[in-house]
Amino acid sequence: MAEQFLSAVSMAGQEASSSAPRRKTSSRRGRSASQDAADNIRAKAIYSRKTSKAEEKDADRRMKGLEKKISKMQKKAQQESIPSPVLTDTVVPPAPPVSFAG
Repeated sequence: MAEQFLSAVSMAGQEASSSAPRRKTSSRRGRSASQDAADNIRAKAIYSRKTSKAEEKDADRRMKGLEKKISKMQKKAQQESIPSPVLTDTVVPPAPPVSFAG
């Protein structure tokens, strides 16, 4: 019974949506085609522009900073992997005196 009700409701929803007239609209509501074209031209101009010298310098600085950070981390990891001599609290007794008289 519930299945019949669900199928009837879904069929009614399909009929309502398929019988509704479809209007051709622009990509954004309430905007003319010329406004959309102007937006597209502006977006292409922004996307295709070359980077400025200042932007290139900033990118280089960022890259050098990252490289420096990575090299420091690698050095630190390398130092940690090499076992350093461990000093203990044991006292080594002095060596007995050696006489050279014969």
